[in-house]
Amino acid sequence: MKRFYAALVLLVFVFAAHSVLAAPYAYITQPELGTLSVIDTVKHKKVTTINVGGAPYALTMSPDGRTAYVAHTTYPPMAGWISVIDVLTHSVIDTIPVGTEPEGAVVLPNGSKLYVTDCGSSPGITIIDTSSNSVVNTIPFGRCPWGIAAHPDGSKVYITDWTDNLVARIDTVSETVDMTMTVGSSPLGITIRPNSTEAYVTNTFGLSISVIDTSNTSVIDTIILPGPPDFVAFNTSGTRAYVTNQWGTADMWVIDTGSRAVVSTISLGTQSYGIDATPDGAYVYVAVCGWDEKRDKEINCGVRVIETATNTVKKKIKLPGGASSAGKFIGGPQYHMTVATSGSGKVISKKLPDIDCGGGGIKCEADFYVDRKVQLQAIADEGFVFIGWSGGACTKKSKNCTLVIKDDYSVTANFEPK
Repeated sequence: MKRFYAALVLLVFVFAAHSVLAAPYAYITQPELGTLSVIDTVKHKKVTTINVGGAPYALTMSPDGRTAYVAHTTYPPMAGWISVIDVLTHSVIDTIPVGTEPEGAVVLPNGSKLYVTDCGSSPGITIIDTSSNSVVNTIPFGRCPWGIAAHPDGSKVYITDWTDNLVARIDTVSETVDMTMTVGSSPLGITIRPNSTEAYVTNTFGLSISVIDTSNTSVIDTIILPGPPDFVAFNTSGTRAYVTNQWGTADMWVIDTGSRAVVSTISLGTQSYGIDATPDGAYVYVAVCGWDEKRDKEINCGVRVIETATNTVKKKIKLPGGASSAGKFIGGPQYHMTVATSGSGKVISKKLPDIDCGGGGIKCEADFYVDRKVQLQAIADEGFVFIGWSGGACTKKSKNCTLVIKDDYSVTANFEPK
C-alpha cells in the first residue's frame, strides 16, 4: 500500500429487466504486486489471478459485466493507464494511456463511455470511448479529482476534488463541468444511493459524510462519524450504507439511511479501503490492508466478507499486495435462461429456488452469472410421465439436467400421459 499512503500523505501536505439470481465475482486490485485477484462470491474463495502490471488501484465494471476497467500507475507516479480486462477469459485485451495518477473510474449506464479521474500533474477527467478504447476528451479540473459516480440515467457524472473540498457535476452531453459545490474536508469517495436522489460523499479528514440531493445538487445533510471515512457502498434497497475507514480505528460503520445515523460498528482488525455489495445485498466485500510504519511492511491484507443480516465478518480472505479496489468491483457476465413445459408437469432448480415453472409455478426465466451451475429437475404431475428435454441445452432423457452457464439457454421439459 506504499503508493496509496504516499499519495495521501503528499496531498495532506500539499493541500467509488431480470433479477440477478446467483452471486457474481469480486475483482480485487493489488497495487504492490500489479495483480488482480478474482474471488467467487458464492464460495468466498479466490479462483484466479490476473497480471496487469503497474500499481492497480481503482476498478469499475461495464454494465453488461463482460469487461473490467482497471486504473493504475507506476510508483512513484510517472505514467497512468487503463487496463481493459475480458472477464470471460481473465485476460488484458487492451491498454489506454491516461494521466499520471488515475484514482477513480466509472462507465456510463449505457456502456458507451468511461470517465477517469486524474490527481496527477495535469488534474482533470479523461473520457474514453469504450467501443474503440480511445481517449475522446479531457476536462481539466481542480487540483486533485478523485472519487467518481455516474447518475443512474447517465446524464451527469459527479467528481470529488480532494484538495479543494469540492464536488463537481459534469454534463455528459456537453462534457463540461456545469456545477460545483463545497463539501467537507478532503472528499474522497462518492456513491449514488439506490432508489433515491441522494449521493453520499466521504469527507476523509472532515470525519463526515455530505449527503447531496442530486436533483438540485445541494448538500442536504452532514453525517458525523467516529473517524475518517474512505468509501461507501449501499445494500440493494438503499436502506443501509457501509463505510470504510483507512485512517482511524480498524472498524467500519453501518448507517441507517432513513435516520442518517450510525447503527452498527464492525471490527475488521485492520484498515479498510474499497467496498462493494453483492447484487442481492446479502454480503459486503471490503478490501483491507494495514501498514507497519516501523517495519515498512503491509499487515492483515486481503478481503473481509461481511454478512449484512448480522453485520458480522463471515470470512477473511488473505491477499498480499495491498488490497485496494476503489470503485464498483463486484460483477460479471450474465446469461438468460428460459424454461418451458409441454404436457402436465413442472421444472424446478434443485439447489437455488430460481426456476419454478409449470404446475402452478410462474418463474420460468432467470439470469445467472457465467460459470454458475444450475441443476434443473423435471417433475411429472400425477398420471403423467417425463419423456425428455428439448431445446438443445439439455440432451439426456434423465429428469435431472445440470448446466454450467456459458450462454443463453432455452429448455423445454416434455410430459405425456402414462
